[in-house]
Amino acid sequence: MEVDDIAQTAQALRIVIAAIDAGEVAASETQRAYLASAVDVLAALAIQDT
Repeated sequence: MEVDDIAQTAQALRIVIAAIDAGEVAASETQRAYLASAVDVLAALAIQDT
């Protein structure tokens, strides 16, 4: 996966998290935490690939 792809995926997940926080998307705290963890992992991968 290219760094740009990783960054785009992380940004898409951040948008989903923002929608959850705004009440636009229903999700449990566990689901939100899972998405936030995925963003953290993707950010770490992007740093390693640069």
